[in-house]
Amino acid sequence: MANENGNVVAGGFEIDGNFYEGFDNDTTETGPAGDPVDWGSGDIFPADVDVVDDPLFEDDPSIYDQGSQEERPDEWQDAGSAQPPNKGDIGDVFVHDRVVDGEQWVFLAFERATDNGTVTYYLELDQLPNATNGNGVPVPDRSVDDLRLTIENRGAGAFEVIRVDRWDGRRWRDADADVEAAAFNDSAIELPGGTRQAEEFGEFGFNLSALGLDLDCPSTGFTTLNLRSKAGRAQSNAELKDYATGPIDIASRCGELTIQKRDPDGELLGGASFTVEPNPIPGAADPGSLTIADDDENDADPADGVIVIDPAEPGDYTITEATPPPGYIQDDQPQDVTVEEFGSVTVTFENGLGSLAWGKLDEESREPVCCATFTVEGTDGPAEGVSVTVVDNGQNDVDPAEGAVLVENLPTGTYIVTETVPPTGYGLPENPVREDIVIDQQNPDVVIEDAFEDPRLLSELTVLKLDADTREPLAGATFELYLDDGDGVHEAPDGDTLIGDCTTGDDGTCAVGDLAWGTYYWYEAEAPAGYDLPADRYSGMITIDRDDAGGDLTPSTFTDPQVRSALEIVKLDAVTQDPLAGATFVVRLDDGDGVFETGDDTVVDPPGEVTTDADGTVGVEGLLFGTYWVEETAAPTGYELPDPAHQGPFTFGPDNAGETVTVTFEDEQTPTDLSVRKLDGGSQGDAPLAGATFELYLDDPADGVKDAPGGDTLVGECTTGDDGVCTVTDLGFGAYYWLETVPPPGYDLPDDPYSAFVNVTAENAGTEIAPLPFYDPRRPGSLTVLKVDDGDDAPLAGAQFELRLDDADG
Repeated sequence: MANENGNVVAGGFEIDGNFYEGFDNDTTETGPAGDPVDWGSGDIFPADVDVVDDPLFEDDPSIYDQGSQEERPDEWQDAGSAQPPNKGDIGDVFVHDRVVDGEQWVFLAFERATDNGTVTYYLELDQLPNATNGNGVPVPDRSVDDLRLTIENRGAGAFEVIRVDRWDGRRWRDADADVEAAAFNDSAIELPGGTRQAEEFGEFGFNLSALGLDLDCPSTGFTTLNLRSKAGRAQSNAELKDYATGPIDIASRCGELTIQKRDPDGELLGGASFTVEPNPIPGAADPGSLTIADDDENDADPADGVIVIDPAEPGDYTITEATPPPGYIQDDQPQDVTVEEFGSVTVTFENGLGSLAWGKLDEESREPVCCATFTVEGTDGPAEGVSVTVVDNGQNDVDPAEGAVLVENLPTGTYIVTETVPPTGYGLPENPVREDIVIDQQNPDVVIEDAFEDPRLLSELTVLKLDADTREPLAGATFELYLDDGDGVHEAPDGDTLIGDCTTGDDGTCAVGDLAWGTYYWYEAEAPAGYDLPADRYSGMITIDRDDAGGDLTPSTFTDPQVRSALEIVKLDAVTQDPLAGATFVVRLDDGDGVFETGDDTVVDPPGEVTTDADGTVGVEGLLFGTYWVEETAAPTGYELPDPAHQGPFTFGPDNAGETVTVTFEDEQTPTDLSVRKLDGGSQGDAPLAGATFELYLDDPADGVKDAPGGDTLVGECTTGDDGVCTVTDLGFGAYYWLETVPPPGYDLPDDPYSAFVNVTAENAGTEIAPLPFYDPRRPGSLTVLKVDDGDDAPLAGAQFELRLDDADG
């Protein structure tokens, strides 16, 4: 156990000769919260334990020099830093006080170096700080009711508090009081400064209230501890040996009254003043009432928002807020409190701020509408400089209802409220400002009666007209805009409400504006020139509401197909003007330069290449706007391509869309050559004959009768050359025949001077046609021989001659 005399709990405190909770000396526990406690308990150490430091076993600056007597403090002298004898060497001193059930307890403990010899200790509690004597030594500055305990220890014997004295202003007088409990350790213990052996740590506890030693208010309580030691018994005149002194805090019976001023968020507020009735300041000149302001001379706490009256007379008080902090609404409800002896009480006044509330309405329906933005700005009084941005149902609005705005925590003063951003789908009202709004003590929560009424934004709807084929914008389309009657059915043009119409411009758009909220649709009334109306002349339903009113609404798009145009190609014989089948053509789309170029102008495909029929025609239909060329790519059999082989340009546009343009191509027949060959009719080898003249006739009319030379058409004549051939060129289609008009010399015309018919057709035109042979008979001749005399050339009769034919070898 801690000591031989037993362990006790006095005033909820363990008096057991050790430092920590528990009666066993080897304990170092802080213990659970609440009583009982000991010096080392976490509930009190170190915050509520006064420690006066004094070293042991080393140089000590607080040692008395020789000649220092207990009853003569003016003569006390300090030996300077020296090590005192172990006997009487004082270590650290511990002091704690507490109030238990209205009674004030004081607990004291100290260390010492040894238990050898008889030592007397004087433990003095003073209300005032120490003074310094003429020798520079700290000495008590005693005042009435200071206390001194005289403690005697005879070697290893028990400690005994042999006297408790009270200072009467001149001398110590017996207080006729006893210490409640005392104990020294009887075995080694642990202290914060190290291990103390048996009999080296003593503690004492006494009840000031029970002993009649109360520190009545307005006493300041004990603020200084002085512990002195001397060798020998208390009655001896032995010199003082060692001392320890320092500040402590043992409160008087006064209480403490704290007034806190807080805002609605619980934050402390400075600048308020209060009246307290009666006056709690002990010995006040005006005991009936105290007016105290935050941080004035009676406020013991410098913090803003905290007023501490310390000491305060125990008693009952009524506290009333006199003036609130600037800008705050006064709390006009007094509060009653009781200050107990040794007690402290805190009363809190909460100062609210003002508020502003107003409504936000649809100007048309007068229904509440969310979520406008406002600014609240203070213009005068404590409110000056305040600027709050408020969003309905958002930032700084504490009213959850839509269209109802409530701004709290506004200081008193004059305000202006301005609507800065209207709700989606609305415009600002004509007057978005409410001025000269006053929040004061009489009207802290202001409701603006004149609600903000916003007009609905008007909208504009746009329609876009595009060429269905090229997707290019189209001008000249006329549209009508209808307001649906609510059934979601397109009933224009005979039903629903016509709102307006418009005609598209060069960008393909037109618009109707100033539209109220509702459901609309477009109806295409008239297509642009050159275009057909679409199969569906209605747009989809377009709903304008607050979410998109006044914004950029997506245009409704209509696409109209172009009215298709066509080219009819006619193919004729250039001579006869007869239609020709079998000619092939392509239609080319000009690339924009107006020049025919097979490499740049693309073939319209489909249909691609087309061919004339038996009527000599072919059509290319479905042509879009543009400039086209018609090119003959292959002539019919027996005909030549024209030069040039293309025609154009042919342009189709809105002004002539739907037309069929006829393009006529005339092809020349392919020219043909006819030849005749003149042969010796009497020659065994069909020898060619030069010099024969022929005329070539066209059977015209084509009756199959050779009417030359009086009829038919002479188309040419020729004379055979050495090869017996002559030719007439560049002949068109027809039935031809030859007429030999002059035979070669020595020949007679044949009995039938006409050739057979030679037919030149598309199938053989331009080909090589074999010459037609003509055989002429030789004209019969005679040879005469004259026989004459060699001398006189006289004819001679009777000569006989033979006529032979040469075998051609000469």
